[in-house]
Amino acid sequence: MSLTPLTTFPAVRIGTERMLLREFGPGDSADLANVIAAREWEALPPGSPREAIAMARWLREKAHRFRLDGLGVHLAIVDPAGGYLGCTSLFNPDWTRGRIETGSGLRSTARGRGYITEILHAVTHWVLTEGGMRRIELKTPLDNHASHRVAEKVGFVKEATILEPTTAEEMVLYVREAATSGYTRERAPLIRPEEGPAPGGWGYLSVLATAKVASNSSMSSWPRAISEKSDGVWPPPEASV
Repeated sequence: MSLTPLTTFPAVRIGTERMLLREFGPGDSADLANVIAAREWEALPPGSPREAIAMARWLREKAHRFRLDGLGVHLAIVDPAGGYLGCTSLFNPDWTRGRIETGSGLRSTARGRGYITEILHAVTHWVLTEGGMRRIELKTPLDNHASHRVAEKVGFVKEATILEPTTAEEMVLYVREAATSGYTRERAPLIRPEEGPAPGGWGYLSVLATAKVASNSSMSSWPRAISEKSDGVWPPPEASV
């Protein structure tokens, strides 16, 4: 029996040792208003408004549509007390090929604590298990050695140096593949990162996923995971890889 690829994500909720990654909702309006007031644009969901009233409306009416319309998903990064740390998003999906990109941006007070390592680890595990993927790729700037260390710590292997088509920037391509082809429902293992300060903002790590068709027809092909960039510019959702 042939399996029909998914064209959207199910509801996404990922726990790590120090954080929860969950979908945005109207209750996040006060936190995002504070982010806007601080002009920490890299910690906002990509494509969202930069004015508090418009942001509240976006949270009520549009944030959930991103996932339901098959465009990916925006996830708020919160600490155990519910404090807002930043955003991680899955975007630019190719549902036919089972491929998607990801990025993360943190508030200035959340940087330098190893959060990006922890996020990448948890989301990568989710992608290769519950996400039904076989292979994850991530691109980092050639001279961003902090990004390279994060990728290697999480188990990615350098495969090639490539040219980013949209910027003509040289990037290092890292890959990680699933250890087995089976589908499991394990909880993401907990880690306590030892990584030192890392750059904050978007594009620091850009992750791609290639789908694995799972034996369970309800889990045929959904993607996955993480990124950060020093200039605070989120790649536009329409950008291709």
